[in-house]
Amino acid sequence: KGGNREHLTVSRKWHRNGIKKPRSNRYESLKGVSAFFLISLATAFTHC
Repeated sequence: KGGNREHLTVSRKWHRNGIKKPRSNRYESLKGVSAFFLISLATAFTHC
């Protein structure tokens, strides 16, 4: 009987904590990147 109202309760659950956007990482982790690249990256940031 209440099948049409089911989505209303679901959306209420979504809004209870607020619908959040997926968090985008501004800087991706440099884990597993070669050491030579990291050194050249650091020198590039210091010389600009």
